[in-house]
Amino acid sequence: GVELDKPLEDIFPFLDYVDFIHLMSIEEIGEQGHPFDERIFDRIKQVKEKFPELKISVDGGINVENYQRLQATGADRLVVGSNFRELWNSLTKK
Repeated sequence: GVELDKPLEDIFPFLDYVDFIHLMSIEEIGEQGHPFDERIFDRIKQVKEKFPELKISVDGGINVENYQRLQATGADRLVVGSNFRELWNSLTKK
């Protein structure tokens, strides 16, 4: 995954050769439960502007409060860890 502080311009030259990009939406990688970082929304927009067909995967801090905004911004895949049960329950309520 592309770390949150990694400049996207550094990886843009390689994106013509991949099927998707995996963006991290937390600062510290390695353990679950780190807080979601709002900077991810601008990063998704930057990638979509330059590579509109590229699939975007987002990982870290995904929950019921932010998943719809992530999808609306352009995220195609969401990786849910410790918040899975809460998100699943909210999506499957009748």
